[in-house]
Amino acid sequence: MNNKPFKKRKLRNQVDIPIELILDALTQSEGLLTQAGAILNKSRSWMSERCKDDPIIQAHLKQVIELTLDKYEDALTTLRKNGDKTAIIFYLKTKGRHRGYIEHAPMEQVDVSKFKAMREVFEAVSQCHQSAPVAPQKQEVSIPVEPIDLDSSQEKNGGHSSSSPLRQSHFLMP
Repeated sequence: MNNKPFKKRKLRNQVDIPIELILDALTQSEGLLTQAGAILNKSRSWMSERCKDDPIIQAHLKQVIELTLDKYEDALTTLRKNGDKTAIIFYLKTKGRHRGYIEHAPMEQVDVSKFKAMREVFEAVSQCHQSAPVAPQKQEVSIPVEPIDLDSSQEKNGGHSSSSPLRQSHFLMP
């Protein structure tokens, strides 16, 4: 097996395209690499490699993309000013997001370290509860009480009944 590092090799019949033609193709295509490649009869991957390899092409591509964004922002502004409802809604959903003009809540990144800290606290509290003595729980206790004869208790109290007869009482005991 060959242990030599892979080197890009130039195809025999490949003619190097002048940088000016590449820059013009990027301008005409408004920064879309597939369209720029089609203008030059090259693939998107070829255009992508050229953009990565050459800082002049990178800077030009960045500038073309910014100018294209400005162009379409101006067109959107014109549509909004003319009352185009779709343009107005689009503007509110993008620029008015901080005021609540959104269809879906934005996804937030979760800081996993908070969950790790919470888990450590939970485990520490669990260990404390396992080693701590268990407090006695309250239990319901039934105490049977002798029935009282109403007739005999009224005679003892001078004919007045002060309480009702109790058959069984419920108390909470510690």
